[in-house]
Amino acid sequence: MRCVIVSTGLIVVLAGAFACEKPPSQSSVPPPSPYKVEEQRLGIAYPAVLRPVFSIDRCHVAYFTSKGDKYYVVVDGQLGPEYDMVREKNLIMTPDGKRVAYAARKGSKERGKWVVVVDGREGPEYDAIGVDDPIFTPDGKRVAYSAKKGNKWLVVVDGKPGPEYDRVWEPRLSRDGKRVAYAAKKGEKWFVVVDGKPGPKYDRIEGWQSLSFSPDGKRLVYRARVAGGDGEKWVVVVDGRPGPRYYYIVQGSPIFSPDSKRVAYGVWVARGKNYVVVVDGKPGPEYGKIDAKTLIFSPDGGRFAYAAKKGTKWLVVVDGKPGPQYDAIIKGSPIFSPDGKRVAYAARKGAKQLVVVDGRPGPQYDIIPTWGLLFGPGRSRLAYVAIKGGKWRVVVDGRAGPEYRRIAQDSLVFSPDGKRLAYGVNEWPISFMVVDGRPQPKYNGINRDSLIFSPDGKRLAYVAQKGPYSCVVVDPPLYPGDFDEIGEPRLPTYSSIGNKSLVFSSDGKRLAFLATKTSEKFVVVNGKRGPSYEFITAGSPLFSPDGKHVVHAGLKAHELLLVVDGQVLPGGIGKPVPTFHANGVLEYLVTKKTGEKKILYRVKHVPVAK
Repeated sequence: MRCVIVSTGLIVVLAGAFACEKPPSQSSVPPPSPYKVEEQRLGIAYPAVLRPVFSIDRCHVAYFTSKGDKYYVVVDGQLGPEYDMVREKNLIMTPDGKRVAYAARKGSKERGKWVVVVDGREGPEYDAIGVDDPIFTPDGKRVAYSAKKGNKWLVVVDGKPGPEYDRVWEPRLSRDGKRVAYAAKKGEKWFVVVDGKPGPKYDRIEGWQSLSFSPDGKRLVYRARVAGGDGEKWVVVVDGRPGPRYYYIVQGSPIFSPDSKRVAYGVWVARGKNYVVVVDGKPGPEYGKIDAKTLIFSPDGGRFAYAAKKGTKWLVVVDGKPGPQYDAIIKGSPIFSPDGKRVAYAARKGAKQLVVVDGRPGPQYDIIPTWGLLFGPGRSRLAYVAIKGGKWRVVVDGRAGPEYRRIAQDSLVFSPDGKRLAYGVNEWPISFMVVDGRPQPKYNGINRDSLIFSPDGKRLAYVAQKGPYSCVVVDPPLYPGDFDEIGEPRLPTYSSIGNKSLVFSSDGKRLAFLATKTSEKFVVVNGKRGPSYEFITAGSPLFSPDGKHVVHAGLKAHELLLVVDGQVLPGGIGKPVPTFHANGVLEYLVTKKTGEKKILYRVKHVPVAK
């Protein structure tokens, strides 16, 4: 590979030269470029036969290609070894894109051998590779997989084969990459091998899914079955030590607290008996039923809650203490506040529904929608939607807001600092936003997927419909504009707007989005329209970390063009997704045609120090 500096003066800043709602003029002389451009030729862009995989920043790519009946893996333009078969689901890339692994077969289906290829290097040949293998640790430093050799199975970690067993489950790696665990069978017994050391023997290990490392990687839990004089029983093994025997361990158990210090799981004590939740090894009260999906630790791990049934009634148990009994606990409950100090859930009492906060029942309503219960970030504010007598309202910190015909589903959104709350109202044929309890201007529709607060929480932006057209509303206004006779802003309208394309700069002072007028597609930055294109790629537009630059990629006359601050640069024939790194470097992959071949390049725009 070679790296060439292409230009130090190609990119210019023209954002300020755009006229609102008019294509930018190309006649002005651009100021000096803030970047130098580095272009790295990676290799031939072979045709992909299966969907490619990308690194998180989309600056590295791997995919399968074929020639005749042979298959290859291409990594950043480099063609890998030839194989008779590769498994699509087994092609994996580390998040940073620096490592790639996959399983491949050499030879026929009946007599061929399987290998795992890591970073282009083949491992030993085996008769089979685990269905979900190989796997990387999140940091990409370690790789593991299970393999069959003759009639035996083993686990390979970082290229080193482990002991052979009659059967093994696929391995699990801790998040920090320091530990490896897997279930193995020898003779009639199963056990878990942790960091190369076999643990206690059991009659069965409940699948590889039950093996779970704690978030910090220091602890391990799993479910195991044992046989005894009173029949088969299940135990939860925590850090190698089995707990009490129970008839059944409920699905979804056990779980770790976010701080890794605590473990909880639900159990069926015995056939025909009750259910119990075990927290930190201590069984709680018995109940007729446990809703396993409600087991939840607070974000700091200090508190724990779940829903349980006693007789014909349901209740929520918080920190071991049962709360009031109700006819039902509504789906999605209970929830903890971000600081863990508050807990809330919705319940049904007869024909009415209510929200219980910190054990105190709130007012009764006809309906509490399952999607309408939300704690805000940081400040532990609570909001929920309630319906009474056909009227909808949002209750914030115990205070009911104005009544409306309908609150838009999933439209409640807190600002990042938790100080502000917004939601949409539908009162056909009009819709509008309510921000901090105050109704905003009315439109023909509000797109709930577009709601976005600026990082500093000072502004809210969203897409609204004005007749057959779309517009972007910013509250309070971000840039100067015309106002009508009652003081409402006259907003530019478009044929359509990318609902999820709205993006604020890091300082909250700039807003960009994708828009379409008739067949023209373009990016609008602070109300100023950029050049038109036939197509604009996914991930656009994108601000630099300091918020000073904005980029997108567009297709015009079959040529891919990169647009930085409104300046059009020659691109290629692919559909790159540009990425701004924390150091301000803009990077992307692009395909260019050289003669009859398509070549893959990695392009970097590096800020030039002033």
